[in-house]
Amino acid sequence: MNNVEKKLIELTFPTVNIDSIMEVIVATPNARVATEILCGIYIEPVFVKDKLSPSGVARTFAFYDKWNEQVQYSYLNEEIKYAYFPESVDKNTINSENYKSLECSYDEGSTYRFGVKTGVMETRADWCSVRDWDKLKDNKFELSDAEMQELNASLL
Repeated sequence: MNNVEKKLIELTFPTVNIDSIMEVIVATPNARVATEILCGIYIEPVFVKDKLSPSGVARTFAFYDKWNEQVQYSYLNEEIKYAYFPESVDKNTINSENYKSLECSYDEGSTYRFGVKTGVMETRADWCSVRDWDKLKDNKFELSDAEMQELNASLL
């Protein structure tokens, strides 16, 4: 904790021994946020809700963890089923419709593990730092003037 934050606590709580307050503040995961909350000056940042990962996967803001300065987000991901297959089966022939008939038990001899895309999309959640979230490209859905006019006309 720096001298400015310490002085801010002293000025906010002039009749209190600040040593005990300082002990609690430095025990939190984020002393700056704790100081701002105690002094009544904390403002939670506003985040862009929709972002794109570097590979183009849409990510949606869900929650901000102020203590660890992390963003929780959700995204859609294709479900993958993992199974074991005999080495005699060419992995290029395995698909979501035939994998159950081709799979085998791990202990049936020479096998390999392979992930089969199911075509089913599932929502997953993950975390990243605020810095990493801010680096992601905004996922803007902007229409041209002509597209907007066409959309408005179709709604009438």
